[in-house]
Amino acid sequence: MEYLFILLPIILLAATLDYIPATEEDFNDWQDNFMEVLTANLAAWGIAAAEKAPLDLLQTDWIAKYDAGKPEANPRSSDRIAKNDARRAFVRAIRIFVKKFINENAAVTNDQRRELGVTVYDTTRTRVAVPTIQPAARIDRINPHEHLLRINDPTNPATNAKPKGVRATRVFRFVGDTPPASVSQYQLVGTATRHLFRSEFESAEAGKKAFYVFQYENTRGETGPLSEPISGNIA
Repeated sequence: MEYLFILLPIILLAATLDYIPATEEDFNDWQDNFMEVLTANLAAWGIAAAEKAPLDLLQTDWIAKYDAGKPEANPRSSDRIAKNDARRAFVRAIRIFVKKFINENAAVTNDQRRELGVTVYDTTRTRVAVPTIQPAARIDRINPHEHLLRINDPTNPATNAKPKGVRATRVFRFVGDTPPASVSQYQLVGTATRHLFRSEFESAEAGKKAFYVFQYENTRGETGPLSEPISGNIA
């Protein structure tokens, strides 16, 4: 049963992404509009009539089988099977036609694709934003000559996921007895790509204190604001 709960969102997502309607009634209305818009624009889109001819034949077959296989027509089992077969063949041909002649056709505008009722793909890349969030962090565990640091997104503390567009977290450290006088005294000791980071020390640093600040870095190497400092004793 647990597998059903995992697969159900995937199935529903796939259904929402498919431009072919699920029900027979909706499909019949959709194909009627699709073929009408296609016929009106065939020449303008540079598509030869011969390329559309197989769709015309399959549409004619679908309409006849659909009418004969509808519940109100009191269909036989063979009528329902023929109707389903006709739809499968028509849908398969439409998908191939759209992929070959519509999706990559520069003459077809996105508004016309919407009019056809097919998927409009986003071909523009959105620039990754510069991080604006200060990472939240704490010392999760103090081991001999080591701190285990835990870093998380303060806007989404229930998960270990990084904010959208963030590739890693830069970890800066200062070792001393008192907090550093300036941010410039912190040194970059590593880049955390996960929510945990091990900060290691030399034996001579035992008994001192480690002070940390953190900074998100996006996939373009751009960085956000420094976090509030945290600190802990070195064992």
